[in-house]
Amino acid sequence: MFYEDLSEYSYQDEDEFTDKESGFYALWYRPAYTRLNIGWLEAGKPYPTGAVPAAFVEKLKAVQEVQWINICLGMHECDLCPEESAPEGNGEVRIPGVSGTAYAAPFLITHHITTHGYRPRRPSSMPPSPSISTHGPPRDGPTSPSPGSSMTPMTPMTPNACWSRAERTSERLTK
Repeated sequence: MFYEDLSEYSYQDEDEFTDKESGFYALWYRPAYTRLNIGWLEAGKPYPTGAVPAAFVEKLKAVQEVQWINICLGMHECDLCPEESAPEGNGEVRIPGVSGTAYAAPFLITHHITTHGYRPRRPSSMPPSPSISTHGPPRDGPTSPSPGSSMTPMTPMTPNACWSRAERTSERLTK
């Protein structure tokens, strides 16, 4: 399934949030924040490539360890890989952006970055933010799916801070 990076997410009107850590399953809610697509790649469609800082990938993996969004019954294989070795995914992840925005990505986004060299587009309008929390929906959305949950609102995670640091490091190494 292909969606252009930074296009508005329109696959579902509501999100279903499942917290892996607590086992809380399937809280449906209509997000009050804007969802933008990122990482929805498809064979035959061009996508941006380039180095992605290891810190960004590690933070993304940490989000995926605890957050499941819109888990589906069927599996989606990476169609960029040979069929016999293609990994599968069956859900989405929300990556917090600036206040009021979250990035809607397929669960295979980390695979796309580490295996296929995908580099998420860098929104020019986003201020840098080096931190991320791995729990909960983005700010301006629900802050906890259940009473007593250990989940807290997410802090925006933007590629700008990581990329600018990586680009500065790369420039120093090439001089």
